[in-house]
Amino acid sequence: LARRESPAGPTTLHDIPDKLLKLILLYLTSPHWLVRAAATCKRWRRIIVDANFLSEIGSIPHSSSLVAGHYHNHTAPVDGRCLSFVPSSPALDVSSRHFSLDFLPPGGSRSWEIVDSRHTLLLLAKKKTGWRRHTLPDLVVCEPLTRRYQLIPRMEEKKYHRCIGVFLDGFNDRGDTSRWGRAIDAMSSFRVICLLFNEHIGVCDNIGTANAYVF
Repeated sequence: LARRESPAGPTTLHDIPDKLLKLILLYLTSPHWLVRAAATCKRWRRIIVDANFLSEIGSIPHSSSLVAGHYHNHTAPVDGRCLSFVPSSPALDVSSRHFSLDFLPPGGSRSWEIVDSRHTLLLLAKKKTGWRRHTLPDLVVCEPLTRRYQLIPRMEEKKYHRCIGVFLDGFNDRGDTSRWGRAIDAMSSFRVICLLFNEHIGVCDNIGTANAYVF
């Protein structure tokens, strides 16, 4: 008689090989999370306190950067706020008031919604209702920590065109300093890409082309 194989048991964290677990731990962006991971079990602590692991932390892109938190689009039932900042970890002791968007024009954050982000910058679009929600919105780029903003120039001839998407692109992908060792100002090293649909006049079935506009 053929011997019946017993079914495999459920996979757990203990089945992850050390090499893969080390790679996962290297990408933890907060030192607080590394401390908590080291306290999880003897195996995780052995990997984290290893000299090779500690020497490789600085070689991982952005591994030394600290993620303070994230912004969310929503409507609060009490005060009607539409944007909120949520710290990434209670252990970071981050005050949300330092990330307030009340400096945005006009009317503060109630008039805007976040559509993209890059490093310390946010890209926000002016809220619209009805069919205008699908057209090119007014745009602003801001840096909450420095409370600075820059309005993106309007394209009056395109304001009623269908907007496929808007994106924030930052040139500063290699760190916070230039090759001369000077600090790079994030507010002067970004571009906004708008993807619009241009419908062909006189052609049925809503046929057209998608065009990108860069600011």
